[in-house]
Amino acid sequence: MKAYTFDSYERTCNNHIKPALGNVKLSSLTAPQIQQFYNSLLTEKQLSAKTVKNIHGILHRALGQALKLGMIRSNPTEICDLPKSYRKEIIPMEQPDISRFLKEIRGHKFELVYLVTLFT
Repeated sequence: MKAYTFDSYERTCNNHIKPALGNVKLSSLTAPQIQQFYNSLLTEKQLSAKTVKNIHGILHRALGQALKLGMIRSNPTEICDLPKSYRKEIIPMEQPDISRFLKEIRGHKFELVYLVTLFT
């Protein structure tokens, strides 16, 4: 596992999973508790569906390892419902906006990056 991945998992655990589920015994953890946790991430913390799915992935893998080690009888994340992700519609810039943007970036140190991004 790369260092960035490890740091990301650790941040997710410390910021989201431990505060919500850290006081629950592993053997007592239920699917309804986890479902309520996922729902609260969406409604109370207003995280995106993709972020909730990423948190689920980390928790799912951790509980999968606990299952392999015989610490739990089943993985309660298996039966939880995850939110659907929706792609936002991309609305391209209109010609007047493009012209204005090109004027604004002229001479900027990232002008080339902006141009490549704009036209790809």
